[in-house]
Amino acid sequence: MMKLSLNKGTKVKLCGSCSDARGLTAEQIIEGTEMSNMEELGNWIATADQTLTF
Repeated sequence: MMKLSLNKGTKVKLCGSCSDARGLTAEQIIEGTEMSNMEELGNWIATADQTLTF
């Protein structure tokens, strides 16, 4: 589902704190996604017309 979204040009950012808690590294994430932080994610959600979480 995420790869399909990326192929359509969707921006996908991952919570750095959540990724760290699960032991994920930048090398393990799907190409085209980007590590982020809670501040950036909060700002992104607050200014977005739509958000999708899963």
